[in-house]
Amino acid sequence: ALAIAMVLGWGITAAGTPYTVSALLLERVTGYPASVAAWQWNLKLSLLLLSFSSLFVVALTLILRV
Repeated sequence: ALAIAMVLGWGITAAGTPYTVSALLLERVTGYPASVAAWQWNLKLSLLLLSFSSLFVVALTLILRV
């Protein structure tokens, strides 16, 4: 469960930060600032995925504990 939580956290962080390669490439191709792409476009997605993945890891931990 800890490994899954770490991988999920890394993936969500990569989608929500303007300093990843994908955000910087998007900035170069579209001309929009990377901060707009990460914090405005991906903010709702990142928060939704963070909520669902947190619940998933808690459930997985409770299931494996029994």
